[in-house]
Amino acid sequence: MPLKFEVSVIIPVYNGARFIKRAVASADALSEVREIIIINDGSTDETAAILEELCENNPKLKLVHQHVNMGVSVARNLGLKAASMPFIAFLDADDVYLSNRFIKTAETFANDDQCGWVYESCKIIFENKELEKAFIKGGHTISHQPDKLSGFRTDFFTNLVTQNKAVLLLNGITLRKDLWLSQPVYFDVDLRQTQDTDFIWQLALNNKMIAGQIDEAVAVRYIHGENRVLKDRREASQSYHLFIEKWYRASLANRFSNKVNRYLLKQYAGHAIDPLRPGWQIRLMLLFNMVKEISKHPANWNKWL
Repeated sequence: MPLKFEVSVIIPVYNGARFIKRAVASADALSEVREIIIINDGSTDETAAILEELCENNPKLKLVHQHVNMGVSVARNLGLKAASMPFIAFLDADDVYLSNRFIKTAETFANDDQCGWVYESCKIIFENKELEKAFIKGGHTISHQPDKLSGFRTDFFTNLVTQNKAVLLLNGITLRKDLWLSQPVYFDVDLRQTQDTDFIWQLALNNKMIAGQIDEAVAVRYIHGENRVLKDRREASQSYHLFIEKWYRASLANRFSNKVNRYLLKQYAGHAIDPLRPGWQIRLMLLFNMVKEISKHPANWNKWL
């Protein structure tokens, strides 16, 4: 008997009084959403009061209060453990779902009972042109319309890591809970940023995925002046370094494809190089770091060549 398509939506929030009503309303309006788990991650603004008011007459909403700010990874992990519906989705507190969010999702899961997760397109809206320029200057990808890649483990993981030019956004991902529980993946609490990509890469190794609605967006990511990715560039850089080092170390111990191994080696070798150096210096230092790293692991030559 096919699973009834009913969804738990996980919304972590920290000082999101300005946006949280809009996010909750966008999820609450969808018939497929039967449960909305909101984790108030130690907010110090009016968020807690707003959430208490929202939950008063809405049994669909489940509220979890963290007394101190523990980070979005801890909050989402709490949501994953609390979710009770057959399917799980995510929404950031400053973003929104569109009315078509789960239409193609439900169809995609119904057509393949081995599908562990579905990914779909999202779009970005910038609060102003200055933020858009800063976002692009910071090297962030503005496309969340991914390629139609489907598969299981090695092949899809290789394409996801090395070929896909668009970023998969968590707002467009839906998990089938029972298959996720067979090999549960959680958010890395040591990553203050880049934890979404880390989570998605882990999913790609553990479960079959299928593309859902990728021709049009199913959710909106809002870039505003309070986005951490723009406000705390030092934290973003440190998190990316931890993320790349983690996956490079994993590549030495696991059977990833040579293409993935070479990509991770290059990223690891270059992640600490000052991007403001002249281009020729960057290329030279990158080559030196790669050769030095390969020489440290002579038993792993076949992973790169």
